[in-house]
Amino acid sequence: MLSSFLSAINFIDWFSFLNIDVTAQGVTMPLSEWVAQYACVQTNYVMTIAGLIAIGILAIKRIKKWWWYVFFAILTIVSITSVGMHTANYGEFESGVLTTKLVGSYVDMSFTIFTAWSGVCCFIFEFCDKKFKKPFALAITSWTTLVILTLTIEVFVFKDRPLFILGGGAAMDGAKGGFSIAEICCFLTALPIVPISVINAKKLDKTEVGLVGFVISIFVIGFLVSNLFGDNQINSLLLGNVHTHSIWHILNGLGALTLVFWIDYRNFKDIAEGKTATPGIKSYTLLKDTKTKEEAKEVLAASENENFKRKELNNWTIITGLVYLYVLVSLIGTIVGFVKGMAGDYAQYNFSPYQFSITCAILFVGLNIIGVFTVIKLVKIIKGYKKQDFEIKQA
Repeated sequence: MLSSFLSAINFIDWFSFLNIDVTAQGVTMPLSEWVAQYACVQTNYVMTIAGLIAIGILAIKRIKKWWWYVFFAILTIVSITSVGMHTANYGEFESGVLTTKLVGSYVDMSFTIFTAWSGVCCFIFEFCDKKFKKPFALAITSWTTLVILTLTIEVFVFKDRPLFILGGGAAMDGAKGGFSIAEICCFLTALPIVPISVINAKKLDKTEVGLVGFVISIFVIGFLVSNLFGDNQINSLLLGNVHTHSIWHILNGLGALTLVFWIDYRNFKDIAEGKTATPGIKSYTLLKDTKTKEEAKEVLAASENENFKRKELNNWTIITGLVYLYVLVSLIGTIVGFVKGMAGDYAQYNFSPYQFSITCAILFVGLNIIGVFTVIKLVKIIKGYKKQDFEIKQA
């Protein structure tokens, strides 16, 4: 029944164009590749429009959270840099050569990483206490700087971004699915959004939990399908009518618009609870019970201080844990890359057999440097916590 229905739709058999060569602007590629690049370019405009609409909605509703404007602005820029990457020279990546296409991918990937970074910062600003916002934002910024450094070395030193993860080290020419190290690191950059959401789930009502979960799901699914096949690759799914990399662009745009629903809902809650001003009102006053006894205030202050200390300890434990989880992943990557390089598994590709291992080693060293600071901070918090407990017992 389903097959009959689908055949009745009469899909164009794009996959049959795989062996039809077309020359344009001095470049010869199969017609299917030209079609794939066209799909990538056109679907990027979904992100462009979604980013601009999101900014417009925030402005019309006078939502004053500047960090979300930054996020959607970067997302809009990504849609433009992605068009540049997919059209640069109409050519392929050439291993060991700093082509226009490779530089285009550097710009595009950099802004994709910045999008992930700004998304994490937005969740930090939404959920974390004031004292924690700066160190948490600094931690994710340090990691992001390290990822950009890794990408820079890949492009301008190795002049190559092979698909080491799920791609067997194949060249990034769009003919095969898989992820480069920078692309996986981009995913790791965004990963803290999940534990931040889980930790603060108790602060969310059912509607917020549904919206946040839905948004995260959209972006995760988009990431997973983005490189099932290469961005130049017309696959056999529905005769080539499902271009997975283009779906990644579309889901990014739809995810951005879905995110606006949550931002608006959360802003409405903040107004209702007196945490933020009503739109159009420059100042506001929170009503307080002036009849509360001083003793009750002291007990409340002590309780709040205790909760704050526990939050600080829990949050820095999670940060340190995430850092060393990434350390472990980079260490495994360094070892595996070295072993595979020694075995000659990457010999068929025109790049250093140890590029994967060297890149992971750079991440490993940088993460350990970041880890030193998080451990020092965590030790100080634990010592202060123990000292406070001792003073309470002595009293």
